Amino acid sequence: MPNTFHFTEDSYEQSIISLFKEMGYEYHYGPELETDTCRELTDATIPGALRKAMLLINGTDKVGAVDEAIRQIRELFSQPLVSANVTLTDWLQNGLDVTFKTDQGTLRSDHIKIIDPVNIDNNSFVVANQWTIVNGNSTKRADIVVFVNGLPVSVIELKSPSREVTNSEEAHQQLQNYMRIVPQLFTACQMLVISDMADTRVGTITAPLDRYMEWKTTDGSYESTVFADFETFFNGIFTKHRFIDIIADFTLTMGVDKKLRILAGYHQYFAVKKALDCTKQALQRNDGKIGVFWHTQGSGKSLSMVFYAHQLLKNLLSATLLVLTDRLDLNDQLHNTFAACSDYLRQTPIKATDGEHLYELLEKRKSHGIIF
Repeated sequence: MPNTFHFTEDSYEQSIISLFKEMGYEYHYGPELETDTCRELTDATIPGALRKAMLLINGTDKVGAVDEAIRQIRELFSQPLVSANVTLTDWLQNGLDVTFKTDQGTLRSDHIKIIDPVNIDNNSFVVANQWTIVNGNSTKRADIVVFVNGLPVSVIELKSPSREVTNSEEAHQQLQNYMRIVPQLFTACQMLVISDMADTRVGTITAPLDRYMEWKTTDGSYESTVFADFETFFNGIFTKHRFIDIIADFTLTMGVDKKLRILAGYHQYFAVKKALDCTKQALQRNDGKIGVFWHTQGSGKSLSMVFYAHQLLKNLLSATLLVLTDRLDLNDQLHNTFAACSDYLRQTPIKATDGEHLYELLEKRKSHGIIF
């Protein structure tokens, strides 16, 4: 790992940008892009990039539907931050239904995708530094912003590596201030990153500092966690296919009244991906032997099972999930967690009251459903 005392905040910023360039991201210096695109500084997006990407993803014959989708997306940037972020996250993951008027004056409906999680090259990936945002009389400049299809989906706050104490709390507080003063920068944001080289962590717009997590591997192997550093962190999360995969399937909204935005930890991400592969292999062998998903205490096992359930329901189209627990309190706890994530799972779990009720629930359905 480089000697941090040779790095200023500016040189560290440049080293992060170099990592993104190596991963194939297009780079822009914020003030230059403002001039080149005549960007309004109240607009957090890259002008024209979203429309170009969405026409590529959905088809150039869907101009009317794409334009209506963009109109609805842009409306979110002036709405309260958390609720707007929840809605836009849902649209990033599932697309959105639009109704629009054709040139002939008739109404049509269509389903439009914002990102393409299958054909990664259909998405545009841009990293920009010193990105200026204006809201009323306030102006803020973010260190680094990562864009997918022109939407600012990650904001990175850096602190000088040369200081003797870590700056996590200061960086987190700075991002909290930005969210209050220029909320439009965070409407599409899926990941907030704080880093001073020695300490690099990721969280969501609702996460307190103690919920910001390290990302210690690029491939899920134990060996790569031993000497994990900031390069492991950025390559582990922001490699294009994984970045899109995390946005599409490994962020969720939890809660009914108070919404919390949740991001999978690296151990949850890689374990769930492996569990899904093992599940598919077991189905092909028809032997039912998948394996053991092992957790330490406090590692988020309930949410790991939510992420796993989502993957099963999405990839195994006829799946009905039966969740068995060995304690009543655990059954209640896990059911409550799944119920709080029902929007992400696209359904509400059901709790069987006894064996006879369970039999009725299973007999009445041919597929789908989550039953405790």
